[in-house]
Amino acid sequence: MKRNIGIFCLLLSLCLITCGGKTQLEITITEHPVGGENISELSCTFEGRLINGTTPITATIEWWWTYGSTAQKECQHREEHTFDSQKSEEVTTTLSAPPGYVFNDYFWVEISWQDEDGTEQKVESHQVRCTYHP
Repeated sequence: MKRNIGIFCLLLSLCLITCGGKTQLEITITEHPVGGENISELSCTFEGRLINGTTPITATIEWWWTYGSTAQKECQHREEHTFDSQKSEEVTTTLSAPPGYVFNDYFWVEISWQDEDGTEQKVESHQVRCTYHP
């Protein structure tokens, strides 16, 4: 009988350790931005889902620009998206140039969030180059 109680306590402890995890967000970029000549709109698609729980997690999506690989970067657009399901959800973010303009130099997307346990996470798209040719 004591052996059965010991086994039960061990199994219960294992379940609490493995099942009691904090919610995490998993994000995978599925379509990176595509650069080129005379581009007036860029987009990036990614999938996200919660794992180890269902506490909603909000991701910050930022479009960044720089005029060279060593130059200082500047945020061009910021938005947020909240994930609240363990089902994979597809999200597309778009950056549009003002009417009559096209993008020039380097652009990319950074997606950042904080898991329920406080761990900071970040995923980046590929950096793409846009050029202007009249």
